Amino acid sequence: MEENALKLRDRLVQSGFPGSRIRTMIQGGREVHVVQAGVFRDMDQARTALIQLRSEFPGSFIDS
Repeated sequence: MEENALKLRDRLVQSGFPGSRIRTMIQGGREVHVVQAGVFRDMDQARTALIQLRSEFPGSFIDS
């Protein structure tokens, strides 16, 4: 649901993940909204953020 994705993106930005964005794609014939948490300068910074995010969002992963 796009509204949920928008709320989550805004929450991530307020929590210190500037550059968080929504990517919309079609998966299994359905529109899916994927929330990407922030923009990171390198893989170490992304891994540090992933550790923080997984406490609340266990399905989080790095997409490079």
